[in-house]
Amino acid sequence: MTNLTLIRPRPPRSLIDAAIERHGAMQVLLVAAAALMRRAALKPDRPPDARGLTRHVRRDIGLDPVPEAQSWQRHLM
Repeated sequence: MTNLTLIRPRPPRSLIDAAIERHGAMQVLLVAAAALMRRAALKPDRPPDARGLTRHVRRDIGLDPVPEAQSWQRHLM
């Protein structure tokens, strides 16, 4: 048998703690505040675009049906 010494693994650091240790608390705070103030973060929520949905999916979820497109053959008459 070999002599094994059991050691406890160090608890994992969070990403925030690692960033603060590396860059400083003020820099991390400024970058986090800038990320919150970005234009994309301030956009209002809106429903997803339904233009690409097929007719049967639109019907199943209760949206108005898309009118049938006019045929190009109407110009031949």
